[in-house]
Amino acid sequence: MGSRERCEQMLTQGAPLPPKGVVLTPEQAAARGKRNIAIALSLLAFVILIFFVTYVHLMGNMEIRLRNESVPPPLIDESPAS
Repeated sequence: MGSRERCEQMLTQGAPLPPKGVVLTPEQAAARGKRNIAIALSLLAFVILIFFVTYVHLMGNMEIRLRNESVPPPLIDESPAS
C-alpha cells in the first residue's frame, strides 16, 4: 500500500493526517529559539560594527579633505622652468 492510499484510508476513517516535516520536542523548540536570538544579535552586532568602521573611515577622509582645502594654493609656480 502506497503513501497516497494510506492517506486516503486515514481520511475515510476520520484519523488525523500525520504531521509534515520534523516535530520538535519543547526542549528542542526552546533551543532553536535561543539559537535564533543569538544569531540575530550577532548579525546586529556585525552591522553596527560595519557602520562604525565606515563612519570612522569617512570622517578620516573628511578631515584630510578639510585640512587640504584650508591651505591656500601657491601663488607662484614653484616648479623649475625647463
